[in-house]
Amino acid sequence: MTDLRMAPAALAVWIAAWLLTGPGAGWTGPAAWVTAVLVAAACLHLLLTAGRTRGAGRTLGAGRPTVAHTALAAACALAVTVSAHVQLAGRAPLGDLAEQRVTATLTGLVVSQPEPFSFAPGSFAPGAGQHRWVLAARGVEARGVGSAARAHVQVLSSTAPRYGATVTVSGALRPAEPGAAETARLTAYSTSEIRAPPAGLRVLDTHRTALLDVTDPLSAQGRGLVPGAAIGDTTRLPDDLAEEMRTAGLSHVTAVSGGHFAVVVAVLTLLCSLARLPRPVRVALVALASSPSWRSSDRSPQCSVPRSWRPSP
Repeated sequence: MTDLRMAPAALAVWIAAWLLTGPGAGWTGPAAWVTAVLVAAACLHLLLTAGRTRGAGRTLGAGRPTVAHTALAAACALAVTVSAHVQLAGRAPLGDLAEQRVTATLTGLVVSQPEPFSFAPGSFAPGAGQHRWVLAARGVEARGVGSAARAHVQVLSSTAPRYGATVTVSGALRPAEPGAAETARLTAYSTSEIRAPPAGLRVLDTHRTALLDVTDPLSAQGRGLVPGAAIGDTTRLPDDLAEEMRTAGLSHVTAVSGGHFAVVVAVLTLLCSLARLPRPVRVALVALASSPSWRSSDRSPQCSVPRSWRPSP
């Protein structure tokens, strides 16, 4: 028999998400208050009737499942509504400025590894748009007015900032492509680093740079495939080779996978055994090396990283 007890809550979440990210995007605040009142009223009703249900018989308690389902559905819708309100409120300044196509200065954190990018000839000024990366913007200044912002912006720049660094970037702000995860896109005229990445990320960046330097004398395919297979860095993978790998279903070769974790854990276990470390220390080191957060820092937080760490069903 099919269990549909969670269907009302799931339906409420889907409807709320569709409305608040589409036609009802401007009503997230009132919707949050309405759903909060509904949740409070349903919970209050359940609390008031909980102690009297047994003495009053089935009549008083007959509506409790309905009220409970209403409270659960409203609570789920409230979570979606509050999340949409917070996200849309942070994205609003950048979205409005992007629609006006202004020149702006953004400050934020580099949250993706810069990748080479090329435009069609004549699309932009020479030297612009050589690298593509994502900035988690925390502040924006345009037309002499500064404001806070919390949104991701796709940046196209002639320089490649370090992953994890806090930067200031100035350029032409434009609306994002339809369906893009970012709020806007910016073609940078200047990029400056105002805070270096954390120490751990700097070490990993040095490791990545050393690997790229070692593989630089290889052929074009080797320069792209070796870093891709080793640490998932596809920044030097030729476009034609990447397209052929997608066609042949071999894209997973250059994605972070469970094999990377297996190699790291196996080598670390061998080194711990040769060093005759105590068992608790070995277990702690292997657990640290196996953690998804450590592996994510070795590459940008892309979907293949948590997928490679998660066991297959």
